[in-house]
Amino acid sequence: RRVMLTFYETIKGDFEKAHQLSKTLQMGIEKYGFIFMAPWVYEITGYLRLMRGDLIDAEQIGNRYVSTARSLKNAFLKGLALRLLGLIYLHQKDFKKAKEVIDQSIDALTKEAPSRYHLNRVKIILGLICHEIKDVERGEKELSEALHYFSSISSYVSQAEIHFAMAFLQQDQGKKEKAASHLRTAFKIFKEKKYEYAYTLGTKYL
Repeated sequence: RRVMLTFYETIKGDFEKAHQLSKTLQMGIEKYGFIFMAPWVYEITGYLRLMRGDLIDAEQIGNRYVSTARSLKNAFLKGLALRLLGLIYLHQKDFKKAKEVIDQSIDALTKEAPSRYHLNRVKIILGLICHEIKDVERGEKELSEALHYFSSISSYVSQAEIHFAMAFLQQDQGKKEKAASHLRTAFKIFKEKKYEYAYTLGTKYL
């Protein structure tokens, strides 16, 4: 329950509350030996460090997360860990590493431990990387596939994030009207659903 609450506060963008909850989780793991919870704590604390701008700490946690997932021989956790590490490299502006790691995450979540939901969440990060490296064709392809999936399951926050990322790609091509249309759609979803924070985009892009 505490893990889910911490995730919820993180997704909302209440980093201070999430940080306090994650510290309590960490103490519980150390006190009671709940080793199975360690990967989820890495997921949360790595992201919190990233959003607070502690990029070196975030990278170290991300690498520990990947190592832990591999040692547990858990392909699903490996896919999630690589996703977080790729997001961290994106924020560090190391786009080459970010793309390499995100491609590995996609591979894990496609072949080793298939998860359509998490695979398409990773594609949003890949879309942002493609924006940064100006690979518009691949970026549009991956984001279009993700948008189709999240529209089919009515995941509005993911749809909004994709429209933001699509806007960046359209702007890269000088297509200002299309970019503006995607932005209007994204902000409309945020307003209607009363969202205040976009987990994937964080404070770097919004």
